[in-house]
Amino acid sequence: MPLSRQFSTETPEETQFWLETILHSLDIGNVAWPWEQASRWARMVGTEFKLQVVREQEAGIPVSEYMKIPHNM
Repeated sequence: MPLSRQFSTETPEETQFWLETILHSLDIGNVAWPWEQASRWARMVGTEFKLQVVREQEAGIPVSEYMKIPHNM
């Protein structure tokens, strides 16, 4: 099978699959970065989670337990 067909994005489902795969790879790959970059990325993700919790609470949306990060982290 030609390489171009193996990585098709002809359908919305295929496009979504590849976007999720790339994003997940970048997310879990941060531990391979130098410490300064990896720790900065981890802090940014934690900050994003905290802000999402605040926005969900303000909107009256139930917050998932795994999103509730202690404030001292």
